Amino acid sequence: MHTGIRRSTAAQWTSSNDADNALSTSTVVDETAFLVDFLPVIRRRLTRAGFAIHHIQHFSNALKPWIALREKLGQFVIRRDPRDLSKVWALDPDRGSGYVEVPYRSV
Repeated sequence: MHTGIRRSTAAQWTSSNDADNALSTSTVVDETAFLVDFLPVIRRRLTRAGFAIHHIQHFSNALKPWIALREKLGQFVIRRDPRDLSKVWALDPDRGSGYVEVPYRSV
């Protein structure tokens, strides 16, 4: 018996789950965004050539609007999948949410 709620933890869990299921169910709307949210975070400054991560250069045309403002923007929050170094995701500094996919620079 939990003294604060005056019932067993299992009973509280069951009643909470029943109430939650009756009100709403959670579904993943954007699978890629869901995956990216759980990837490890690193922080890097944007350069004219994009982001350098572990001696691999990443660049996308989507970064161009921020390249001119790079000194004012500071470090970007970047998420990367350690199993796949071919791309990273940079947090959009204008919106504060949403990620821009940035592939490795092939040239």
